[in-house]
Amino acid sequence: MEMDNLECPICLSLILEPIKIKCSHILCLDCLEKLLIQGKYQCPLDRSEFNMDKDLTFDKETFKKLVTQKEFNEKALVLLNLRNQNLNKIELLISYGNEHKAITAIDQNKHRWKAFIRVKRTEPKIKNLVEKFVKQINIAEIIKFEQTSSSDKDLEKLKFDNLESKIIDNVDFFLHETFHPPNVKLTKGPFEVSRIGWGTFNVRATVTFNESLKKDKQEFDIPLSFSSNLTEFEERIFVDPILLK
Repeated sequence: MEMDNLECPICLSLILEPIKIKCSHILCLDCLEKLLIQGKYQCPLDRSEFNMDKDLTFDKETFKKLVTQKEFNEKALVLLNLRNQNLNKIELLISYGNEHKAITAIDQNKHRWKAFIRVKRTEPKIKNLVEKFVKQINIAEIIKFEQTSSSDKDLEKLKFDNLESKIIDNVDFFLHETFHPPNVKLTKGPFEVSRIGWGTFNVRATVTFNESLKKDKQEFDIPLSFSSNLTEFEERIFVDPILLK
């Protein structure tokens, strides 16, 4: 197998945990998880649709070739250390995008849009699938990595309501200069800005997280889209469970 076939077509890095789609294309598990979180159940190479319950398998033959690569151990160590860091944390999603509705107008301003920043949980079904593959592949055993045991955080007591107020302190939205005011700062949820206009542009949002998270500000680029009622992107963050009690 050529080296190109041992690299994930999404992150262009050596695959550590090869997952084969029914179309026979192979992705690394981490990139696959990101696709599922985004709700993209299509192969990124040929766009064929797949069912996450039936059409994804651990590619054992490719894995045998991967473990012989000299950089495998080094990359596996980086991945496992990162997983250890997040082991006793809760994975949440920062959801950003826009909602759109066509309206009747006497001029060219025929689009009502709403740019938003939201916080929500990862689908348990996706998490369970990923955890199943992690255990099945078990790269920690291959490189003799000593994993940290997961401690009991009593997850049943966690409260996933009002997530935005627990995670986000404020959001600065930067609109097109033709809007007045062009900048909007929101200090409580919902963190969203709605306007009427005619053309698309990118809304920049700077998120300041609650101080307890000890997390740097993060910028999100929201490309407005009028082609559907909802355009949404998501990024993962990991937080201490105590913040959700």
